[in-house]
Amino acid sequence: MRQPRSKIQKIMLIVILVVVLFFTASLILDKIIYDQQFQRAEAPDLAIQAGYFYADFADSYEMLPVSFQSGENKLAGYVFEPENSLGLVVLAHGLGGGADAYFKLTKYFLDQDWSVFAYDCTGSYSSEGKTTRGFPQAILDLDAALTFVEKDPALSEKKLVLFGHSWGGYAVANILNMDHPVSAVVSVSGVNKATEFINNQMIDMMGVFAYTQFPTMNLYQTIMFGDIAWNTAVDGINRTDIPVMIVHGDNDDVTRYERDSILSHQDEITNPHAVFVTISGKQGGHNSIFRSIESIEYLETINAQYRELYDSHDGAIPYDINVDFYAKLDDKLVADLNEDLMAQIQSFLLDAVG
Repeated sequence: MRQPRSKIQKIMLIVILVVVLFFTASLILDKIIYDQQFQRAEAPDLAIQAGYFYADFADSYEMLPVSFQSGENKLAGYVFEPENSLGLVVLAHGLGGGADAYFKLTKYFLDQDWSVFAYDCTGSYSSEGKTTRGFPQAILDLDAALTFVEKDPALSEKKLVLFGHSWGGYAVANILNMDHPVSAVVSVSGVNKATEFINNQMIDMMGVFAYTQFPTMNLYQTIMFGDIAWNTAVDGINRTDIPVMIVHGDNDDVTRYERDSILSHQDEITNPHAVFVTISGKQGGHNSIFRSIESIEYLETINAQYRELYDSHDGAIPYDINVDFYAKLDDKLVADLNEDLMAQIQSFLLDAVG
């Protein structure tokens, strides 16, 4: 027997209402989750940090502070110029860090006679921004940084190469979807596509329920960034024939090697000058990829010591004791680089700039 039309309409109305409520709730939930992952990154207290930072080498490496605009925010940049420069390395840092967190790499490039332009992304260290906003923001900030370089009379004369790690590794490959006079790119531990990576992170957090959130999460990123949220490193790399080196560790637990990395899309890359490097073992992690074996083992030791100190103070180590602990560490060993990898990168860049 056919139901009255009014009853069918009521059922349809209820279904539509449920869908609208679920969609709205999902969008609000996804915004909360997304924004929590991209909070502002403040510069750390160097008295309780180990490794190399610019303040330790200010007398040896002259640095020119600059600023440039990225959207509504003014970003802090740092220019280093050796006397005989091979070219300009623009260094893009990882999420949660800033230029100074990568000073050991800046120092390496300077010691190899490269000029370096490093900067703090939106919402990071000395740059403006209430939050880091999201993955595509790294592309927007790099675009702004390269525009600054191209307008600078001295910097624009140099051969331009890009180097990035993690968030920065994603940016330096994806920026190739835009038009900048880049001679070479080195992307380390980078993500291929922002929307894909965030969806995968949601699966890790929520399990199968995450699949119900993909439409609204992707919509939120699109609202935030437009089409750039859908850019891929693969498309950028294939759009050019410049040399591109993709480096990834097969033990990376942040940007997972087989799932999230640019390198996992190697068979889609047609650029004839693309080079792929996989790092294995202890050096194959997300951050350990730059460290020597000696540095990694030293960090394992001091991390165990710090855990004992932390536990002995019930998780509230007095500041003076914390400072004393870090003062006794071997900063040189903490910052000791993976020389094999850095030598490969240096050789690659030298070939690229001719």
